[in-house]
Formats: sequence, C-alpha cells, structure tokens
Amino acid sequence: MRETVQHRTREQRSFHTPGSRPPSPTHTTGICSRLPPELIELIVGFLWADLPALATCRLLCRAWSPAPLRHFPPQVAFLYPLRFRHRSAFNKFARLLASQKNRPYFHSRYRDFTSLVIEDDPMDQFGHSWTHQLPDYFVYWLRELELEAVDWTSTQPHPRFFQHLSHYTDLRSLTLRKCRFRNTSVVRTIINSLRRLSTITLWDITFNALRTPSLPTSSVITCPQLEIRLRTDGFWPVSSQSLLNLCLEYPQATCLDLDLRYFPSILHLQHFLLYCSKVVVLEFRNTFNSDPGLELQFGTGTNPTHPHPLSLSIKELRFHDMPAGCASQILQLSRPVKLPGRGGSFSHRPLPHAHLSILPRELNIGLVDRPSADDMRSVARSLRQYGSHLNRFEWWNREGNDLGAVPCTAANTFLTSLSIYFGLAPSRHTLQRSLLDVLSNITCPRLERLMIDIVLLRPTASRSRHDSEVLLTTIDTRDFTSAFCAVLSRSILTRVSNWSIRMHMTDSRSDVKSDMVNLFKPWTDRGTVLYVDYGLSWKFSGGVDIAERTVAE
Repeated sequence: MRETVQHRTREQRSFHTPGSRPPSPTHTTGICSRLPPELIELIVGFLWADLPALATCRLLCRAWSPAPLRHFPPQVAFLYPLRFRHRSAFNKFARLLASQKNRPYFHSRYRDFTSLVIEDDPMDQFGHSWTHQLPDYFVYWLRELELEAVDWTSTQPHPRFFQHLSHYTDLRSLTLRKCRFRNTSVVRTIINSLRRLSTITLWDITFNALRTPSLPTSSVITCPQLEIRLRTDGFWPVSSQSLLNLCLEYPQATCLDLDLRYFPSILHLQHFLLYCSKVVVLEFRNTFNSDPGLELQFGTGTNPTHPHPLSLSIKELRFHDMPAGCASQILQLSRPVKLPGRGGSFSHRPLPHAHLSILPRELNIGLVDRPSADDMRSVARSLRQYGSHLNRFEWWNREGNDLGAVPCTAANTFLTSLSIYFGLAPSRHTLQRSLLDVLSNITCPRLERLMIDIVLLRPTASRSRHDSEVLLTTIDTRDFTSAFCAVLSRSILTRVSNWSIRMHMTDSRSDVKSDMVNLFKPWTDRGTVLYVDYGLSWKFSGGVDIAERTVAE
C-alpha cells in the first residue's frame, strides 16, 4: 500500500514541472470531490436559506468551497449602504433574515450596518411593500433609509406599509430621490411615521397634483434639531412650490440645505427664510432659477402660530459651488425684507420688525467662477460687519480673480480657524503679495488652525508667452523679503498649532520653490518642517508631532 501511494506521488511530481501551475483544488483526493460540479451546485442550492449549513459545506473540502459563496448575502462595508434594485434579491435577503438559524451570522457580520437603499424597479415594483418583510432585530440597526425611483402615482403603498414603517424607531435620516407622488400628503405621511428623524433629504421629487391639500397645524417630529435638504440634478426643477410648502410644515428645522434652483429670485428666498424661525445653519448651492414662469407664493397654509414672518438669526452660513454674484446677493440679506404684494408680485414696502440677522459664527464661501471687484468688496464688507462674531472662515476660489486678492480678515479678531483656497496667476510678485496680504490680515490671537492652498493657474490665451516668462522671472526686492519675514515673526502666528501651506503648480518651477523656501525661512529656523514636492505640488506644513525634524530643499 505504501509503495502504491509513493508511486502515485512520483507520477504527480513528474507531471507538474516547477514552472507549471499547481493542481486545481477541485481535483483533490476524497469521496466528496468525486461528485460532478453540477451535482455539488444542486446540493448547495437546496441549502441557500441555511447559512450555517453553507458554512459547513465550505469547510467540507476544496471542491465544495466555491459553490456556497454564491448564496451568502452581500458583505456590508463600513460607511457603505446596502442597496437593492430588484424584488427577487430583496425577497431572498428578507427570507435569510427571517430564519432563526441565520441570526448569529447577521449579528456577527452586520454590526456596522446602518444604511439601506431601496431603488425601485419600474418593471417589477417592490418599493411599496417591503417594510413588513424585515424582522425587528434588523430594523433596530437601521439609521439611514433612502427610497429611490419610487413611483406612487399609479400604485398605492401596502395598507400596512406606514404601520410597519413606524416601527423604525431608531431611524435618523430619510432620503427620497427621484420619486413621484400624487401629492404632498404621501410624503408627509412617510415623514410623520418616522418621528425621530433628524435629517430629511428631498431630491428631485415631483407631484402630479398642482394644488396641495391643506397643511396640518403641527409636526409630529420629536427631534429638536431637524435638518432639511432640497436637492436637484436638473436645471429646471419641478414642484418647487409644493416642496417649499412642505418644508414650512416643520418649523422646528434648525438646518436648511437649499438648492437655489428651486427659487426664481433673491426676494423669494428672503421671504421663504422669514418663515423658518429656528434655523441657525444655512447652506446654499448653485444659482437662482431663471425660468420666467416660476412664481412662488408663501403665507397660505402655514402654521397659524406664526402668522407673520419672524426675525432669523444665522450662526453658520455656507455656499457650495455658487457664482460670485449670487453669493454677494445672499450676503446682503440683512436689509429690510420685501413682502409679496397683491397678485403674488413682490412689493418694495419693508415689513416693520421683520428682518434677517446674519451674524454667523462660521462662514464658508465656495465659488465656481472669477469674482469681480464689486463681489470682492461685498465679501469684505460682510466680513467687517461680522467682526468678532466670526470664529471660522473658509474661502474657496480655485478660478482666482483679476486682482489676485483675498478677503480681508483684519476685523475678525476672534477667528480660531482660517482656510484660504484660491488660484493665482503664475507670477512671483502676485504670489508673494497675496501671501503677504493673507498673513498680514491675521489679527486674531486665538487662531488655532491655518490652511492656505494656492493653485498657480495656466497663462490665459490672451497673454503671450513672452509676458508669461516675464511674470515668472520677476525678482522681488530685499525690502519685500524683510517685510514678509517680519510678518512671519509675529507672536500671533507663532502660537498657531495646526497650520498648512500648499502650492499646486501645472509644471515644476524650481525658481518659485526656492523663493518660497527663502520666504518661510523664519519658520524653518524654529524647527518646523518644510516639504517641497518636485512635481505638481509644494507643501509647507507644521505641527507638534513633526516638529523634531527640519527639512529644507
């Protein structure tokens, strides 16, 4: 017997040369491996709902290991949602959850599960009848729910849909994306079924009914801090009036994230905000809708306890992907409000005792175009108005401006965080002057975080190659270098614990890099770290954790 086994081993070794691939795991010796692969697949297919049995089949032998993997539920990665697009896949997953044998598996593998996405299938709709299929222990893990492409214009939800949805007591975030409903009452019922919501996102929602039913007198949401987001992917959003009226039904909202394409003008936005008495965080995106047929009316059907617009105090104001002209208009919202006159048109008569008080603690401005001189003056005027109330300021202007200027923060003496991200022409003079302006305007002794990102833009087509070379080879005087070093040596900047200065260039310019190293020499002499990346970026950063090394290139 031993001689037979040794003879087979020699045959295997002589057949597989050192450069060839090893034998496939499906051809290992054993009784189970002698079964045809089709029969193995058939046996495993009968056990698809028994996860412990599938795990045992994987350990039986190598030939059985691949087949059970096809029947296991999808793995849930951290911060990634669990998405279902077809009824068959969801029904199979729900049946696995319902089995008592599979609970230990889900308890061990789905600890990080928090988000569920139901993307309805137009050919086989299941978005109206899925809530009663999930067991209670799985529902308790859910924190975020997204319904996408749900069409309830012709199909009504299951009679027990909202009853089972109310059992999702730990749900905090609800997103409705590209859904169609008959009217706002269905959306209102969905939201009111989840009483502990803290975030509501309405993304491209459309309604068939042009007129919405009367609004309720109060909201059932128990969360004291509610965030409402209105988003759209299209340039001409529909159902603007219905969605905005739906937002006014929840006066306890403290954060509004609005896409400005739902509003035709700044006056409509101003009138809408005056009915949101508890909002302290405002975020705006894109620009106003230029559709002449879009006309909004507010004031009908609102909460009767607030018959008139109220004062509004904003603590955080953010602009995302917005033209400079639109941002300048919103920064001027502290002027007297103009109410709609007869026939829905806006009059120029200010309402007494009603205004927008914008004194934010945090201001983020992200622009998508080049601001003009008037836009820069408007931002500077607002910063002076905010004064010591402002604690955090971020300026994002990748396209740069014609003046190469940055907003002045000299009046903001209580800043703790300052982030400047802007584009500049490839000129040493412009680069050094902008850096000097940013650092000279810092007058806040409590500054803890400073970030400056500079993008050296490509020369414009109107500028000749000779002019670009002159700009790149301009040599500054010694007086400018000494003035720059004096600014860096101020005690206000020496106390900054977290700071970073980075430069992004379209090509490698050793002369510009050497100039920056010389300019920041006072900081490198104190033991901080200077990083120079020869490529597309130049970075200067520092901190307590990396202050032991000194690198200067």
